[in-house]
Amino acid sequence: PSHAALKVDEHEVDWRTLCDRTRRAATAVKGLGIGPGDMVGLVPAPREGLVRDIHAISWTGAALAVPALAETQVAITDAAMAMEPAPERFWPLDEVRLRVSTSGTTGEPKVVDLTTGQLAFSAFGSAIRLGHLREDRWLCCLPFNHVGGLSVVYRTAFYATTMVLHDGFDRDAVNSALDSGSVTQVSLVPTMLHRLLEVRGNRPFHQNLRVVLLGGAPASDELLKAAHAAAVPVATTYGMTETASQVATSAPGVIRPAGEIGPPLPFVRVSTRGPCLTVHGPVARGTVVSNDRGYANRGIVRVEGRADDVILSGGELVDPLRVESVLVAHDGVLEAAVIGVPDLDWGQRVEAVV
Repeated sequence: PSHAALKVDEHEVDWRTLCDRTRRAATAVKGLGIGPGDMVGLVPAPREGLVRDIHAISWTGAALAVPALAETQVAITDAAMAMEPAPERFWPLDEVRLRVSTSGTTGEPKVVDLTTGQLAFSAFGSAIRLGHLREDRWLCCLPFNHVGGLSVVYRTAFYATTMVLHDGFDRDAVNSALDSGSVTQVSLVPTMLHRLLEVRGNRPFHQNLRVVLLGGAPASDELLKAAHAAAVPVATTYGMTETASQVATSAPGVIRPAGEIGPPLPFVRVSTRGPCLTVHGPVARGTVVSNDRGYANRGIVRVEGRADDVILSGGELVDPLRVESVLVAHDGVLEAAVIGVPDLDWGQRVEAVV
């Protein structure tokens, strides 16, 4: 109970305090007539209050929905802290905890409901792969409108460890936190890691940092080589909103070629259906057929891009990721995105934004 649950700037809240505040906030939410089956969005709140309110909505049996998907939006004020704490409530494994939208690059985002069971099996599978220490402190600088950031809230609650919460990604602030030795884990997308290394060169991170969970987008060979040179304990990961984030993750510090992720998490099986990856198990509530091209061979998952990203030009299939990897290898190119543009002669022509 006295262990730190949340650190915001220099302020820490222990689990006893966070639990008490959560239960009082849950009483306020229930007083609005909210309960199991409801989809509730939060009016933006200070970071410490936001974590409390996410748990308070779960405590009532309702699901947290990103605001655009919510039936009701609530703002929990400090006055709620004077209310009586709500009684203990178990979370059924099949009860919906989150309603979020996918972060796909094309088309309309897909609405996904995630259950307690999906979040729990994802968290436990991740802990088995990455390790679990009582002293762990997970730095979250990802937004809470996608599963990558929200999953850290639930993982640290299931683990009874500490979440270090930043207000978005600030390169200097994140580097400073990692150098301080107070952070053991951090979730990053490749662009974030690139920006951190850009100012560090090969200067090593603090020895207490044991996991850099790297996902959300493909990591280039150049970035992975730079991370290896700086002895960054990268754990590359592939996941989906539909599976509560991680599907396959490498062990920390095991650098694999770009696109080759690593083995599936415990409780997860990956197979191929046609050209696309299919995920089986409790994190998928059965089976999810992805839109990601790849294969699983000898226990290693490889991702080769999105099926709907392939460019058909003059009858030839062009993989944009392969073109991008060539472009970013040039010293004058920091980042690149390759897309198909409609063309009367070729159907599509290949264009690059650099």
